[in-house]
Amino acid sequence: MELQAQAPGRFLRRRKAAEYCGVSLRTFDGWLAAGLPHLKIGNIILIDRDELERWLSAHRRGGYTASA
Repeated sequence: MELQAQAPGRFLRRRKAAEYCGVSLRTFDGWLAAGLPHLKIGNIILIDRDELERWLSAHRRGGYTASA
């Protein structure tokens, strides 16, 4: 079986987005309720990876931040 390398998609489903952030699905659902930008098509929730990164940066508090 041959493996093919693929660039990550622009959109993540809810569960994959929660995994990407390292949080529980329950926490992620709280973020959606708090205004995390997303698309809902039928029962499918999609999160734009770039929007997710911007939202996380805007809601960062304290802790370690890498300096350029």
